[in-house]
Amino acid sequence: MSLKKSLPPPNALVVFEAAARHLNFTKAGEELSVAQPAITRQIRLLEESLQVALFTRRNNAVALTDEGRAFQATVSRCLHEIADQANILRNPAGRSLTIGSTFGFANMWLAPRLPRLQRILDGMSINLLISDDYGEYDAKAVDFSIRFGDGQWDGLCADLLFYEEIVPLAAPAVAQAHDFTSLATWQGQSLLDTENLFTTLNWATWSLWFKEQGLDFPSRARTQTFNNYLLVVDAALNGDGIMLGFANLTDDLVELGKLVPLGPPLKRSPMGYYLVYPEKGFHSPLAKRILRAFAA
Repeated sequence: MSLKKSLPPPNALVVFEAAARHLNFTKAGEELSVAQPAITRQIRLLEESLQVALFTRRNNAVALTDEGRAFQATVSRCLHEIADQANILRNPAGRSLTIGSTFGFANMWLAPRLPRLQRILDGMSINLLISDDYGEYDAKAVDFSIRFGDGQWDGLCADLLFYEEIVPLAAPAVAQAHDFTSLATWQGQSLLDTENLFTTLNWATWSLWFKEQGLDFPSRARTQTFNNYLLVVDAALNGDGIMLGFANLTDDLVELGKLVPLGPPLKRSPMGYYLVYPEKGFHSPLAKRILRAFAA
């Protein structure tokens, strides 16, 4: 069936979206720079086209009918997707895109995927803002950022990249020197950890890992703390201790035999890494393309 025959008048849909959002025809007219009677005519035209009432009218107040609320959800979503895609097309191919990431994540996961991402984004320039302070992403209004958390950030959309999965890892020499199935073996070991730079992020800790295994924290274990995840990885590779490795970040090192798992993983959904971006603008359709690049 031709869309021309099945679709309501396009201008009436734009008017309906504004009127349904404001629940006020006068405010909708002000937003669209038309008089209130013109809004009323477009709504009446739309209702006649659909053969259903979208608003109830009492004195000077309007409210959506059940049919109107259902229609609003679809119209709003579709119009915003069209607007977002149009914004992408309006931007020149050379437009730059800024992605925020922590040092460790950028080095171990993001960097190897940048060439494919650039191909999928049709050569769009990609800038990285590398910082372990998520507040800097917001202060500098990055287009996208990759954050660890539960997927809930006020005013932002978050698409899951992968859930948290953490496992103790050590260099082969350390792993082969001890039987780590016994709690006694953990006594005196050097446990490598990162400072919790973001107190609200609920990072997994060694105490939590031992608790999940039904074990007491080894009282004689030594803890070395670093302020950068890459330093933790380097120390583990050098045989200086045992680290908590994030799956997806350390998988390559495990596959190459440079690090060896010493125990079962700790999994805590919805904690994980997310692609985070503003709710409005050109970001939503771009996010789908970015996720496609990251999925490979």
